[in-house]
Amino acid sequence: MAGSVPVEAMKTTNRKAFTLLEVILAISLVLGVMAAAFRFFQYVAATREAIGEHMRLQRTVRGVMDRLTVELNAAIGRPMMEDRVLWLSDTLAFQTTVVPGAAAWADPGLAGAPVPPVHDVVLVSYALRTGEDDAGGQVIEGLERTALTAPPLAPADETPAFQSSVLLADCVRFVRFRYWAGRDAGGITDDGWVTEWTQTAAPAAVEITLGREALPEGMDAEEYLDRYETFRRVVDVPAGRE
Repeated sequence: MAGSVPVEAMKTTNRKAFTLLEVILAISLVLGVMAAAFRFFQYVAATREAIGEHMRLQRTVRGVMDRLTVELNAAIGRPMMEDRVLWLSDTLAFQTTVVPGAAAWADPGLAGAPVPPVHDVVLVSYALRTGEDDAGGQVIEGLERTALTAPPLAPADETPAFQSSVLLADCVRFVRFRYWAGRDAGGITDDGWVTEWTQTAAPAAVEITLGREALPEGMDAEEYLDRYETFRRVVDVPAGRE
């Protein structure tokens, strides 16, 4: 019949087209693949960020530990300012020796002004710095280092001559110091370590433990050590063996 289309041609034409169901299935498949790829990208990005954050934490903690090690190695066994020295579980304040800065070698005649006094003994302290949040609650801002870089003024003036405070590690929210008392501590401790050193002379060693999480209220330090990740180092104090 004139104008009629062969059956074979009709079948060929139908095979080249897509039905609405096939289009919907194709779009759904593409969206599923894109969603899976996006979730995988999010997982990789989150993992990379977590690894980077942990590496930064490790670098910061290592820097704090190294600085404490250097200063404790040069600590003075019998300090000149005994009333300012503290060997506590949450606060460490001791005197250490340092090389005076450039101001100590300045020529007063060339400087044109009096050269401020510089001492080779510095009182340094390490403790957690606390602040307030927007709601007025107390929060831990990080580990703070305070240095008294010159002898204090007259006893009548309680303001130190040159004092500086630096927030060393804002990622550190837990700190514990312990001091080596020896195995024959007379029943004071089971493992030879005490959380407070009351003697005038420096202890023979200091155990430093740092953590990223703040100590929850009502939890003791031993339980914290079992539950959270911490970093620990034992530092020898040569002055404590005198």
